[in-house]
Amino acid sequence: DRGERLTLEKAMGLAREVNIDVKIQQAQEVIAEENFSQAKSLQRPRIDINVQQSGTDFGDPINSLTTPDRLAAGKYGVQLRQSLFNDTIRSNIGTAYEQITVEKLTSRSQQLDAMEAAGVAFLNYLAAKAQWDIQRENLRLTENNLQLAKLRVEIGAVEPSETYRWEQDAAASRATVIQFEADRD
Repeated sequence: DRGERLTLEKAMGLAREVNIDVKIQQAQEVIAEENFSQAKSLQRPRIDINVQQSGTDFGDPINSLTTPDRLAAGKYGVQLRQSLFNDTIRSNIGTAYEQITVEKLTSRSQQLDAMEAAGVAFLNYLAAKAQWDIQRENLRLTENNLQLAKLRVEIGAVEPSETYRWEQDAAASRATVIQFEADRD
């Protein structure tokens, strides 16, 4: 069964969408964006919660009125921290941002390379098909001329060598058609 006609535009778009190198590069772009988010997170405020609790249990209190059965103590705290200026963090954020730009440009380059390869292959196919069509038409004309030469030999208008020449041309044309058919395929 024949599918939908493939145009140059569709072939190039398909190459951009399904090329494995393009998909790998797009994944690299996502990784770069995640690295940027991670680098920026070090600049955001952080809240730390500290809880320390301790307890003591007395097995046999001396005086139940003055000595408790157990003693509990605890420390609780909340700490808010934010780095106002850290050159290392700022450098890492800048580097991560530039890496996103690099990955986006590399991704676009991969897409264009895939599209170029598909376009070149498509145009090579069209050229091979056109050559094959031309050679088939040349073969048809040569075979017609061979039939005319045979007819002229029968009626005695020309020598038999005329037929041999057209047979040689027809054989060469068949070989050329077969070669162009292989190129087209």
